[in-house]
Amino acid sequence: MLAEADVIDNARSVVEAVRKQKNYQENFPVKYIQMESDDAWARDVGPTFVKNEDGAVRGIDWCFNAWGGKVDGLYADWTKDDRVAALFCNKAGYDMYDAHPFVLEGGAIHTDGEKTVIVTESCLLSKGRNPELSKSEIEHKLKDYLGAEKIIWIPYGIYNDETNEHVDNVCAFTSPGHVVLAWTDDMDDPQYQMSSADLEILENETDAKGRKIEVHKVYIPKKPVCITEYELSGFTFEEGEDEREAGERLAASYVNFYITNGGVLIPQFGDVMDEPALKAIGSLLREEKCIRYMRAT
Repeated sequence: MLAEADVIDNARSVVEAVRKQKNYQENFPVKYIQMESDDAWARDVGPTFVKNEDGAVRGIDWCFNAWGGKVDGLYADWTKDDRVAALFCNKAGYDMYDAHPFVLEGGAIHTDGEKTVIVTESCLLSKGRNPELSKSEIEHKLKDYLGAEKIIWIPYGIYNDETNEHVDNVCAFTSPGHVVLAWTDDMDDPQYQMSSADLEILENETDAKGRKIEVHKVYIPKKPVCITEYELSGFTFEEGEDEREAGERLAASYVNFYITNGGVLIPQFGDVMDEPALKAIGSLLREEKCIRYMRAT
């Protein structure tokens, strides 16, 4: 939950009122932990949790530098964001691995839970993250911290994704051996060549257990999602921050879903492909309840 300091109590009350109405309070208890941050992307700045064979859970505190640091980071000061993972683990009572100075974000990795991890070369090999490390050295770090045995490197993410193309927006496991891949048949769309290159890799790969990867295409919105003047009017840019312009294409994809205790949140864009995407992902996550949400990209 993101809220300004003067409305925190009211925001918490609103959330609890909804949870009570839906009878979530008993089945899904929530502990509120208050802390400051620079931006709002909890998946990227928060801890990545790993579990050993005995079921013990531990957090990983990656180094966060606003998706590129001084090279192509999205804002100048990310000090508060880089503290979030450690603060959360401390307040929630989890032991933690401190991965600093290795730069990574939660959205830059996706796992099947059975020792296979997918990443994009465009993100993990970007000059603003770990330029002093080779590809093989980065892979070793991932295996070491995540307990992975197989890292699958695909070339690209989603066109115009300012995270240097996180994997979580283009390709995700729905179960071991099965992934969804953001796709378009429009050969004039820049995403076509990018997704085609990813598909070629995935169709010739196996996971950590030797299974062939089965790829399920999920089409991106038919109409490109672009930022509007109205949306820009609510933005405040810091000095030196990369500013957006009206009409700029945003990295819209249905693959950036989020699995919660109560279901799966699937992005919706008011596009003709919303319903097909919901059905496609829902059919692959049969045990989960799929919930639509309108995404502010």
